[in-house]
This record gives sequence, structure tokens and C-alpha cells, in this order.
Amino acid sequence: MNTAIRNKIKEYNEQYIKTPKNVLEIGSMYDTCGTRCVFNNARDYCGVDEEGGPSVDIVADYHRLDRVFEYNPDVILCIKHLEKDTNPIQTIDSAKELLAVNGFLVISTLMSTVGRSRSNRDFLRFLPDFYLNVFFKGLNVLDLCEVTDGKQSSICGIAMKAVTI
Repeated sequence: MNTAIRNKIKEYNEQYIKTPKNVLEIGSMYDTCGTRCVFNNARDYCGVDEEGGPSVDIVADYHRLDRVFEYNPDVILCIKHLEKDTNPIQTIDSAKELLAVNGFLVISTLMSTVGRSRSNRDFLRFLPDFYLNVFFKGLNVLDLCEVTDGKQSSICGIAMKAVTI
């Protein structure tokens, strides 16, 4: 599944994002999809998580990203994280507030109920309507699709912040 998600994110980078400057990954502890290598053309890539780990550059509360970052990233990734977040709506609202105008929010979550994430927490599953009406509310949705490896399914989506929210 990680390869399928990484390929979709690579497609988003090539088709929509093209020249990322500052990329922020929320929930980067495991970087299970290898998203860092997809954005090797970015000027800066920062992984943030509530716990330290091999792909974490900053340990911080993702519910209050505005307290941590003095700049507005033009790309924010939240890959395979929200299903284990205790308050995913607050995390995404914080990300949308921080995201630069004309910036991109990329989200992917596990859809399948088979298997668990590598985290010891696994709470939620989100369907496309939740993405459209909650996660991407106020943004221009560019793509929303199901990605599968034949065993598990995930939803991937990208939206653009065209105006100040």
C-alpha cells in the first residue's frame, strides 16, 4: 500500500504542485510511504510529530501548528496519520490555517478495516464525503480517489487554498 500512496503523491507533485518550496509533513514519525524522497525538489522539508523519531524534524502539537511555525508552507502533507489522531478535525483546521494561499493540502488515510497502522493507536476511518465536507471544506478540491494495492484501500486527496480561510 505504501508504494501505491507514494505513487499517487508523486503524481500530485508532478501534476499540481510542480515546484514546492516549503513542505510540512504532519505525523512524520515513520514516513512509511517515503514521501520525503518524492519532494526532493523542495527547498525545505520538515516532518513534525508529537513524538521524536527517525523522520521527525520538530516535535510539536499538530493541533496548534501556528505556535511552532513562523512561515506558511506551500505544501502540507498528512499521510496515514489522521486515523490515529485523537482530534483529526483540529489537526486539519490547524493545517489549513497555516497553509500558504495557493498552497496544497494532501491527505491520505487508510480505508480498510483489515490491518492496523504501525502506531499503537488506530481510531477512525474516513470516507470521501468526510474529506469533501470536513477536511477540504473551504478549499478547492483537485483530486480525491481510492488507492489500493489489492489488499488494502486508502483515500488520497489534494486540495488548494485559493483564498484566505
